[in-house]
Amino acid sequence: MRTKYKPWALPYLKAHADFAYASFDPKNPFYKRNLWMEVGGGKGDFIIQMAKLNPKIHFVMIERVISVAGPALKKLNETDLKNVRIIYDNFINVIRDIPSRAVTKIFLNFSDPWPKKKHAKRRLTSPNFMLDYYRILKKHGQIVMKTDQDNLYEYTKLVLPKEKFKIIVDNPHYNRLDVNDALTEYEAKFRQEGKTIYRLIIEKI
Repeated sequence: MRTKYKPWALPYLKAHADFAYASFDPKNPFYKRNLWMEVGGGKGDFIIQMAKLNPKIHFVMIERVISVAGPALKKLNETDLKNVRIIYDNFINVIRDIPSRAVTKIFLNFSDPWPKKKHAKRRLTSPNFMLDYYRILKKHGQIVMKTDQDNLYEYTKLVLPKEKFKIIVDNPHYNRLDVNDALTEYEAKFRQEGKTIYRLIIEKI
């Protein structure tokens, strides 16, 4: 479903430059702490709840759609959280600036499955992205993926470079949240509809 254009979103993001960034600056001291990253953060429900559960962790949410990132920042500003930042840019651009071994955990929540074979390279678990994750993750760093798409779930397991990663959790019926997990906007809707949720936790070797 196409997001309705919000003309106020970009000025709002720019006006709150302490918490919203147009790019990833590796010199930013915020990133020097234990860093967890969500790629495609939507309206921010997941990252805000995770930040509340883990106040000593620093979180960064990457969202390329300005009209989605703006409302996420509004939600963040309604809290007193200081351990969350939002980057409003395409992850393809952002990842080039992330230093090696800078990230402890990456969350991929209900990413676009890009179902057509010709679009496979755009999937966030395609081989090229997995190599990028391998570079930016610390040793034993993790990718935590949730999806309602069985094809994306099976594809991810198939293309996973086994010499670089291992699957430590493979749950094709993720019915109840782990203690250190949070609902996304989509997930809450999918669970209410009775859809199957698939979950993988993949660890860098």
